[in-house]
Amino acid sequence: MSYVWSVTAGICLTFGGIHLFLWTASRQSWANLAFAISALAAAGYTTLELFQLRAATPHEYVEYARWTLALGTAVALGLVAFIRLYLQAGRLWLLWLICGVRALILVLNFAAEPNFYFAEIIDLRTISLLGQRVVAPVGEASPWALLPQLSHVLIIIFVLDAARTAANAGGRTGPWLTGGAIAVAVALAGLSVALRSRGLLPGAFVGQFMLLPIGVMGYRLSLDLYRAGRFARSLGESEARLRVAAHAASLGLWEWDMRRDIVWANDAARAHVRTGETAAAGIERFVQSVHPDDRESVREALGRSAQTGAEYGVEFRAINATGATVWLAARGQAEIGEDGKPVRLLGIVQDITERKVAEAELELQRAELAHVQRVSTMGYLASALAHELSQPLAAILRNAEAGELFLRHEPPEVDELRPILEDIQRDEQRAAGVIDRIRLLLKHRRLEYEPLDVGELVEQTMALARPETLARRVVPQIDIAPALPSVLGDRVQLQQVLLNLVTNALDAMDPRPIERRRLIVTVRRAVHDGAEVTVADTGSGIPAEQLSRVFEPFITTKSSGLGMGLALSKMIVEAHGGRIWAENNTAGGANIRFTILNATAERRTAA
Repeated sequence: MSYVWSVTAGICLTFGGIHLFLWTASRQSWANLAFAISALAAAGYTTLELFQLRAATPHEYVEYARWTLALGTAVALGLVAFIRLYLQAGRLWLLWLICGVRALILVLNFAAEPNFYFAEIIDLRTISLLGQRVVAPVGEASPWALLPQLSHVLIIIFVLDAARTAANAGGRTGPWLTGGAIAVAVALAGLSVALRSRGLLPGAFVGQFMLLPIGVMGYRLSLDLYRAGRFARSLGESEARLRVAAHAASLGLWEWDMRRDIVWANDAARAHVRTGETAAAGIERFVQSVHPDDRESVREALGRSAQTGAEYGVEFRAINATGATVWLAARGQAEIGEDGKPVRLLGIVQDITERKVAEAELELQRAELAHVQRVSTMGYLASALAHELSQPLAAILRNAEAGELFLRHEPPEVDELRPILEDIQRDEQRAAGVIDRIRLLLKHRRLEYEPLDVGELVEQTMALARPETLARRVVPQIDIAPALPSVLGDRVQLQQVLLNLVTNALDAMDPRPIERRRLIVTVRRAVHDGAEVTVADTGSGIPAEQLSRVFEPFITTKSSGLGMGLALSKMIVEAHGGRIWAENNTAGGANIRFTILNATAERRTAA
């Protein structure tokens, strides 16, 4: 018998000591602490029960019984706490009811005389148990002995209800195994306590019954530890692969702990951005290394992600570890804490300086090509523009001659000079407007995006093209929808696109009889907001084999064309975030359509 009780106490003590150590290593593992309390209390209960079975007097038996009951309370509360923490289930009101009943039992245990289970112990009788002589009490049962049975029933209900809830939530059988083992052990312990109260058993044997749930709980926790270790190894391997990949791609990894305001960064990230030591710099130190012109956009992107938990992405200039200015791209997402609020930002940062330099060179080449094309276009329209200028200049000359005649009269007719001077001023402004439009188209300049009235833009461009349409004996039809949104673009570049399309349409209609030449320019609201401009003609259309390639460089339907006008138009439209496409009309001719973003889109400045 002594061997059995000693082995039982040793097993409980071993399990309890292991999980107590695990809890000290990870203070967040409260389930391990609850299990350790229950197992250590069971080891103490078994040890005291062995002394109780060998008591020499009723008084000695009673004292051992008091302390075994106190340890039994620790076992019971440890079990229900473990279930609540491990399964993340169980009704709180029932848990508090169990604690209240066990607290009452504990108070009565030390207050009742001679013993909680006995109103009176007359004597101790000697019996044989597993080949050894032990003692059993002889006396009258106490009415308080029903309270432990009530607590046992409540524990069984709590445990089975928690197991059912956890199993339904996770679709697993593990909660039933853990809860079932505890329920069986508590039921057997309750039965043995009732039999001892009636003098039918020498002891409660709680330690022996506890071996079943302790073994199951230990198995489940050990299995979790094994899985956690395997996951940690897998995570370590993944982190190693990530480090290799990040190093190969020159990716910097960084993390901002928002609660402590600490920015951690790996070597690559700290080479891109001067953040100080690995885990000592705050977010403001990081922001200060950003170029002054880009700090506000970086603060806005990080702040929005920190408040909402959304992904963030931002490109900016920064001062790297060598003091050079580089272009960087940062991407990442916030990590949400248990309270539902972001607690840290995780992300990567990559050097995109080469890409930005390439984009700047491409934009410069595009601007030079656009300039050449504008000069070519204006040369093509030179004669028509000369005609457009000759009209206001001739009017100015005629008004000046008329004014001179009025001045020769005796006396001079001064009152007639006022309308003549007003006409001269109006004609001068008309000529100046034509010259300004030519100057802007010929000017070699950077792109300047600004909100534009697309209807006004179309009318100004068609006014610029009016001499050419008159020379071709074409009367354009302009249809502009009302209440169009402002668009975001470069005025001169978009005028060039429209002028290219109008010129192509006029060329396509040259072989047609005059009465069949129709040029229609339509402006409508785009499907996805912004504006859509359509230039339609009644020419010969675009050959089917060239329709899908008409915007490629050097693809042209004109015998004398270079094939660069539509290609350049496509580059300009796409630089504005829009798209351009062509289609043939069933009645003849072609439609060229392009879209422009509205003015609420993010403003961009060409590099």
